[in-house]
Amino acid sequence: DYVFEPFMESNIPLALFLTGVTGEAPGKGMAVMFLCTGILGFSSSIFWMRNRHIREISRTD
Repeated sequence: DYVFEPFMESNIPLALFLTGVTGEAPGKGMAVMFLCTGILGFSSSIFWMRNRHIREISRTD
């Protein structure tokens, strides 16, 4: 509430772009927070699964 909501109310180009993605309804800051969390989680999953040692952890042979 103290970071994303004020950011989304500003006229910064990134905030305006994200408003187009998340909509203009109340709670758009929360939507951006979930969007960032999803992108970060997806990116870290891809990054770590490219590591050979991490992939070999799940092998059973």
